[in-house]
Amino acid sequence: MNKELRIEDNKHFFENIEGWSSYRDQGKLLESILERMPKTDNKLNIAEIGVYKGRCTAMWNIILINSGIKYNYDAIDNFIGSKEHIKNIDYYSEALSNLSCIINKINLIKNDSVAQSKTYPDEYFDIVYIDASHEYEDVKADILSWFPKVKVGGFFCGDDFIHSWPGVKRAVKENFGNTIEKIGRQQWLKIK
Repeated sequence: MNKELRIEDNKHFFENIEGWSSYRDQGKLLESILERMPKTDNKLNIAEIGVYKGRCTAMWNIILINSGIKYNYDAIDNFIGSKEHIKNIDYYSEALSNLSCIINKINLIKNDSVAQSKTYPDEYFDIVYIDASHEYEDVKADILSWFPKVKVGGFFCGDDFIHSWPGVKRAVKENFGNTIEKIGRQQWLKIK
């Protein structure tokens, strides 16, 4: 891929990055959020928790760039993979390579998500997206750590709200009950 990003030529470059994010799910979720977002000249603060190899990060940034919205984007992952991932892969280097043409648009942060959450003040983010570990205790810890970091009126959301990931469904339902909105096949959204 050309290191210089020309948006009109690379609207779908994320499709060449290994992963499960799709425009009909994660893309529609972000577009739904942006439609509801109050207009402002301030930069939006966005955190993505769980990057894997960068597919969703790439997609969201292309959408954001094309929208003309100013933003700060923190993409946070421990880059060691979850239980379902192969452990002998350098996920950080792969994500860095995959995101090279937008690396000037993001902060790619290699850290434990709960530890990283402690580096931000409460009510700092306009959008926080959770898609890291699928284990109940980990999802619960991410929700408890990151929800306070979302501004009142901000958007707290995530992936994998489906039966095949019961830990995700359980943690989300325990914390938010029926106050979440489901978007696409498996995206969940909570407005704070």
